[in-house]
Amino acid sequence: MQIKEVEELLDMTSYALRYYEKMGLIHPQRDENGYRNYSNQDILNLKRIRFLRELQIPIEDIQSILNDSQNFQEVLEKHIQSLSSKIHSLEYVQSVCENLKEKDIPLLDAMIDEKIISEENINQKQMVSGLNKIVEYLKPSKTVVIGTREMPRDFITGVIFMIIASVLTGILFVLGVSREFRYINDVNKVDFMPSFTPSIQSYIIAITVCFIIFFMILYLFTIKQDYIELTDQSISICSRQFQSSTSIFLGMMLRQTKQRNKNYQYSELEKVEIKLVFSTMGGGASGLWRIYVPQFIFHFYDGNVYPIESGVSIGEKTKDAYQILKQKQIDIDTTKDIIGYFEQDEKDGFTYFEDIYHQNGKRVR
Repeated sequence: MQIKEVEELLDMTSYALRYYEKMGLIHPQRDENGYRNYSNQDILNLKRIRFLRELQIPIEDIQSILNDSQNFQEVLEKHIQSLSSKIHSLEYVQSVCENLKEKDIPLLDAMIDEKIISEENINQKQMVSGLNKIVEYLKPSKTVVIGTREMPRDFITGVIFMIIASVLTGILFVLGVSREFRYINDVNKVDFMPSFTPSIQSYIIAITVCFIIFFMILYLFTIKQDYIELTDQSISICSRQFQSSTSIFLGMMLRQTKQRNKNYQYSELEKVEIKLVFSTMGGGASGLWRIYVPQFIFHFYDGNVYPIESGVSIGEKTKDAYQILKQKQIDIDTTKDIIGYFEQDEKDGFTYFEDIYHQNGKRVR
């Protein structure tokens, strides 16, 4: 069974199937054309994986089950303990919120006046913990973007430029064609080219054609967006992995980017891998340079996997992204060298990793 058939049969994405293969959970064979062929055992394992993922069992434990290093009951027992801990934490937060609601305490007064707490006979430890969570929630939301993103103001500027450029180019084209036709006829002393006199209709046609050309350029420029946005509360992904090119373009044009993006809560994010990718860029007369690009791979509990390389846009703050993930207690799978880079502030990425890997000791030719 080929990958498209498996996608339809099990309602899984090709990205998830390739990820499970990479993790060694399935072992599809390649035919003579290089296409993956999934065996009945692969299909059975994928059904097992889908069921276990619906239970939010981590990939590592699923590996243990399929490799027979742990049995299902052992994994369930460990998973139940983990769920119990999460439930206990949520129940505690819920009790603090209910306590605040019952006491009907003005939020600002409760934050600044400890007397109110003692008069209302409120558990101070619970109240302080609850208020700290509220204060944290009320802080300005930090937004970090990794990848290629166009801001709405850039899109509006592009539209204005497109209209102006279409009008000017259309007018100049019509005038240029008319003048060139006259010049050719004058040189040849005969009506070698047909007589052409600019008219309102010719201007409209030329401007319309130019507008369509510039519109297509703007469209192609806009749909190249591929980024993940991390805020204090949620995760938003703009990528053709999750939406169509038209949806990306309409999101910018109608200012509906957030609604059309793929959105997740941090509770739906299982883990993030951070790898170091060695890339090459031109260095002019000095030859080629090796550069160091952190690649973030986001693994979600629904089976979706989203990889994105940083360093493609000016102003990316990968360290802030790392700190947000760390603050949200997301499992981060990476190396000590990468953690060391994110935890220090003395060196930029190139200098830090060059001191370790020395990829530019000998210039790449």
